[in-house]
Amino acid sequence: TVHTQTITVQDTTAPAFVEALPADVTVECDAVPVAEVLTATDNCGTATVTFVEIRIDGSCVNNYSLERTWTATDECGLTTVHTQTITVEDTTAPTIDTEAQDLTVECDGSGNIAEYQAWLNNNGGAIANDACGEVIWTTEIVAVSQDCGETGTTIVNFTPVDECGNVGATTQATFIIQDTVGPDITISSQDLTVECDSNGNTNDLIGWLNSNGGAVANDDCSGVVWTNDYTALSDGCGVTGSATVTFTATDDCGNTNTTTATFTIVDTVSPTIITDASNVRVECDGEGNVKQLQEWLNSNAGATAEDSCSGVTWTNDFTSLSDDCGATGSATVTFTATDACGNATTATASFTIEDTTAPEFTEALPEDFILECDQEVPAAEVLTASDSCSDATVTFNEVTIAGACAGSYILERTWTATDDCGNDTSFVQTITVQDTTPPVFVETLPENTFASCDDIPEATVITAIDNCGDVTVSYTETEIPGECSNKYAIERIWIATDDCGNTATHTQVIKLACEIETYNAISLNGDGMNDVMVFKGIDCYPNNTVKIFNRWGVLVFETDAYDNETNAFRGYSDGRITIAKDEKLPTGTYFYILEYEYSGDGFAPRIVEQSGYLYVSSDN
Repeated sequence: TVHTQTITVQDTTAPAFVEALPADVTVECDAVPVAEVLTATDNCGTATVTFVEIRIDGSCVNNYSLERTWTATDECGLTTVHTQTITVEDTTAPTIDTEAQDLTVECDGSGNIAEYQAWLNNNGGAIANDACGEVIWTTEIVAVSQDCGETGTTIVNFTPVDECGNVGATTQATFIIQDTVGPDITISSQDLTVECDSNGNTNDLIGWLNSNGGAVANDDCSGVVWTNDYTALSDGCGVTGSATVTFTATDDCGNTNTTTATFTIVDTVSPTIITDASNVRVECDGEGNVKQLQEWLNSNAGATAEDSCSGVTWTNDFTSLSDDCGATGSATVTFTATDACGNATTATASFTIEDTTAPEFTEALPEDFILECDQEVPAAEVLTASDSCSDATVTFNEVTIAGACAGSYILERTWTATDDCGNDTSFVQTITVQDTTPPVFVETLPENTFASCDDIPEATVITAIDNCGDVTVSYTETEIPGECSNKYAIERIWIATDDCGNTATHTQVIKLACEIETYNAISLNGDGMNDVMVFKGIDCYPNNTVKIFNRWGVLVFETDAYDNETNAFRGYSDGRITIAKDEKLPTGTYFYILEYEYSGDGFAPRIVEQSGYLYVSSDN
């Protein structure tokens, strides 16, 4: 039999802490105690203690609680737990170690924003500490003032606040924007030199002053106002002068900067010649023309000048006249116009005493005349001359100018009076030698006459003589129509011409009367040619009779006052014994008899009979 007794040995008693157990406490955030080290004992064995700390956040980073737990555990796993609660709080405000500092900056015209912001961001340089954590700064602008330009002050309170909202003491500082810098002169005033304008160059000066001498200034903080200390120009020559002027640029805060320049009126321009000096040429008066010369010099040779800045003074460099011919001479003179500042300009002209007047003949001058070629030429006269400026000499020259013929020429006699200056005057006497006498015929001259055409007399040979040269005789013969075809005239002209073209003319007229000429053939074919028997010249002898006979002696045509036109033979029979009157005659040879009264100027009328054969061509 087995009896089994089971004795159960157990450990039901938890370990026990040895040390006094820490109590719950409330502490400042900077006074949190260190966790204590606890030990434990166990009635049956050993015990180990573990520690756990838990943070429980509160309202802020430095307001929280710590829950510390110690657990004693024996070998049987029995535990004894002790928990301590530590309440941590932050009730202490930050403390300021360094107060905020005022900051003064130079105005930049834009509110100095960057500097101001940096100053704010740096809490005005203030430093604060907090026992438990970070410090947060708050800023409060207490006051803002606006001064000159873009300057002014900003009063700021800087307050440190810890992370739990504990507010520390306030430190105050001022941000000051000041303007202590004068305007920046970017372009300095410039000296200005102007040419005098006779009115003080007022416009130039005012423009220069108003433009501050060309100076330009900028100010970072405000506008710029310019002033200057100009009072007056100094006295120079004429109406010139100068002034050194200080131009002051002032900003809104009264800061200044200056630049200095000089305004100068100068006269560097010479007087202007308005009217140039004029050359003068005067005729020599034999005594140096002193009055005219002095008047010319005193008048500055007529030159005038003006200067925009002052009056003008004239001088000249005349010394003497040159010696030329007779009492003449010249001088080139420079006339100088000088203003009050010594600027000068010149005009040059010449004064000349000249002798352009020719001498004058003393005696009465010989006249031109005309001589016939066989007259004697008189001797030349002797002439003298005088001159107002010098002596005069007279030369003589005679030139023969041949004419168109031996008996015709011109004697040109020239007297030339010349003074010492080469002026001369000439007188020319012209003696015209001419041949105006025509030649004279030698032989007895033929008279006008009458002749028949078959008995024209030969022309007479005629010669001529002339008083001054040779003669030629020309002959022409011209036929002159008369009142009818067989009556006309011959005009014979003899012209005697001497070497000079003088002529003597003789004219002879021979009046002629010619016998009738017969055209002894007619054609009856109706072609308008040779239709009528023509007696050339019958119109000159209207007292005529024409008879025409055939080969048997029969009269076939008879008429009086035959005229080749209305009363003419046309190949038709109209004889008194013609069997068939007004009929065309047959082709054949016929015989004609012409009787007419031949008469003419200078002739006694007579009856002329002409006869001959006539050929008739008929188409019958």
